[in-house]
Order: sequence, then structure tokens, then C-alpha cells
Amino acid sequence: MRKFLEAVNYYKEALEIMPNLPVIEYKIGQALLEAGKLEDLRKHIDQMLAANSQNIFALRLKAQYHLSLNQRQEAIDTLKILVKANPYAPTPQILLSSLYLQEGNCPCRRSMRRKPCPREISPLPRM
Repeated sequence: MRKFLEAVNYYKEALEIMPNLPVIEYKIGQALLEAGKLEDLRKHIDQMLAANSQNIFALRLKAQYHLSLNQRQEAIDTLKILVKANPYAPTPQILLSSLYLQEGNCPCRRSMRRKPCPREISPLPRM
């Protein structure tokens, strides 16, 4: 945990040199999540979304935050927004499909009645 908190400090120093870099903001959020600092992560996500409500990095962190709290419906809702904001990014779509599969509500299953969904084989991917 200490290493992740050190990483947060390094990333914050990087932001002082090059402010408003979304990928560094995302890395700070990832480090906070790995360190288990969920309240700090929530505040960080709120700051990112206040600056830009369609920030794909902030939305991805928000989905991860909800999943870490086992708030599946909130994660699904956030992932839907993320897919709308960036429809060509595969990771949110894969994660959303995996969550649907785990709940037994896979939209692709309806069109594939003869055989199981190929995504059922893979475990839930980490973001």
C-alpha cells in the first residue's frame, strides 16, 4: 500500500509540471484504488468530472470504484455512459458485457440461441 501512496505523490508532482494531463489523473486514481483509499478516490473522481463530465478516464475510474464497492448497477450505468462517450474503446464494452453475463442478462445471447456467448468463457477483466 505504501508504494501506491508514493506513486500518488510522484504523479501529483508530475501534474505540477504538466497540469491537466488526464492520463496522470487516471494513474493517481488507480494508485488510490490499489491503496484502498476509496474516499480519496471518490473525491478525486468528483474533481475530474467537475472539470469535464465526459472525461473517459474519470468515468472508467468511477466504474472501477463502484465495482470495488460491489455496486454493480452503478458500475453498469457508468459503463453505459462511458461506451456512449467513447464507443470504439473495447475495454468498457467487454467489462459491460461481462457484468451482464454474470447477471444472466447478456444482450448478445438473444441473437445466439444455438450456442453460448463466447464471452461466457472469459473471466471478468480488470481495468
